[in-house]
Amino acid sequence: MLNHTDLDPIYFCEEVKLCPAGRDDAASSVDGNAVSPSGGPAGSTFAMQVDFTVLNATGVGEIRIAVDGPGAIHVGQSFVNTGFAPGRYATNVTLTAQNDPSAQPPVEWLPGTYTYEFEVCQGECGSKHPHSKVFGKTSGSFQITP
Repeated sequence: MLNHTDLDPIYFCEEVKLCPAGRDDAASSVDGNAVSPSGGPAGSTFAMQVDFTVLNATGVGEIRIAVDGPGAIHVGQSFVNTGFAPGRYATNVTLTAQNDPSAQPPVEWLPGTYTYEFEVCQGECGSKHPHSKVFGKTSGSFQITP
């Protein structure tokens, strides 16, 4: 039965009245992103940033980042927020491209081009529940050098 259930924690939080429901008129635009450095060997640390502008206040939501690259690299993380008042914002993420042979599956940062994508949302990104919105996405790339 649980395999067919949509367990959206932000929507659940709203339903039990622990989180205020996001506003239906919430509005935000994703303005761009940056990464520094643009390349380096495995083990390098990359600083990534997403810039966005909130036009109408947002409710509880998340900012996601996903990274894909050569081999089996598919990593990501999301960061829950309590919402934003109108204004300009930046969220920063640091990624250390460190090999981890003990991980399941093992993580190996092979030389090549890696793409990253930020997603800014009200509610859980990709949710079909009321008040959930994807405000926008932005992507970029960096290089792992030999």
